[in-house]
Amino acid sequence: MNDVLFIAAIGRDALFIRVANRSDKPFTLDCNLDSRGSHAYLELPRHYQTLRGAKSAAAKLFGGGLEWKAPEAAAGTIDRLADNESNAAGGVLSSACNDSIESPPVAPTNEVLNRACEDFEHYIKYILEPAKADLEEKVRKNEISLHQAFGANLILAHSVDYLQAVRAADGITESRRELVTTFDAMFSVPGAYLANRKMELVDGINNALKHIRINPARYKGLGDRYGQISFQSLIEDDGRILCHLDEYRFDYCRVVLLPALKALSSWDFEGPDDVVSFARGEFTVAESSWYPDIYDPDDPSTAIDQMIELCNPPCINCDQMHDDCLCEKYVFAGESGRFEPAYSPSAGEIDELMSHISPSYSRS
Repeated sequence: MNDVLFIAAIGRDALFIRVANRSDKPFTLDCNLDSRGSHAYLELPRHYQTLRGAKSAAAKLFGGGLEWKAPEAAAGTIDRLADNESNAAGGVLSSACNDSIESPPVAPTNEVLNRACEDFEHYIKYILEPAKADLEEKVRKNEISLHQAFGANLILAHSVDYLQAVRAADGITESRRELVTTFDAMFSVPGAYLANRKMELVDGINNALKHIRINPARYKGLGDRYGQISFQSLIEDDGRILCHLDEYRFDYCRVVLLPALKALSSWDFEGPDDVVSFARGEFTVAESSWYPDIYDPDDPSTAIDQMIELCNPPCINCDQMHDDCLCEKYVFAGESGRFEPAYSPSAGEIDELMSHISPSYSRS
């Protein structure tokens, strides 16, 4: 806590003003991670040029009357920072000030990081993966009910909190909302429609269940894209769960829930280092061939089976085969959906298989 300058309490939350390891905005307004989903948890951290700016922002965000107290460990640093703040043009700390302040540690102790990694692994293995397996079975049989979909959605949404705990313990400063926004791109959630937008919709649906409907002004990105999101945005329809939003209507479990659940599942972590690498987005996700990798490429007797698999890929959005895909009945961003093959065989792959199937085949 030697990087903390001031602490204030608001209900169950604790607000902190810390010294940030950056010269442009050297003060960070942050909070504890105990009240996940609280107003403070969703809004912070934020960075400011001046100590006064951080305190003013806290008053605007959470109301006036905050009583800021200085921890004893930061008492010697506060006077130096306050003096420099009043003298520095534009409120940015001078290089002399930075030289006089011992840089705070970027990351917490290994004990904190290891605990966060253990929590994340436990959550994935014993909560998220069983939820995914149950959902897959129900979806495959078209027997999913509304409460089951909301349950899986809640578990998936809260996985972000466990992931952020690892990233925070690793020294990464970001708000929960920032992590949600970048989740799909960082952790390779596939799909042609709603590309890089799945986790923010998962989070929006979860907040709508909690708050009945979410305020489009507060969640401006979601509001601009989807309009009003409420707990009634998901409905049961003949064993499927449809998502109804402005200019959107689709199979929520197949298009959003399952791809995002799979992105967090079935990783063979071998300790905290692997979890940290995954949380940083450093894991390389090999592009799937989308058809069973069970054939010996040098065995010509399997060429016909390989050709059948290769030329009949599932839809990249709903993971169903062409005859079962209903994407053409759905709407995405005001336009009708369609079957989107997850894989298109190249001419070279077709030629090679045809040469195994028929020795007399000649490449054109």
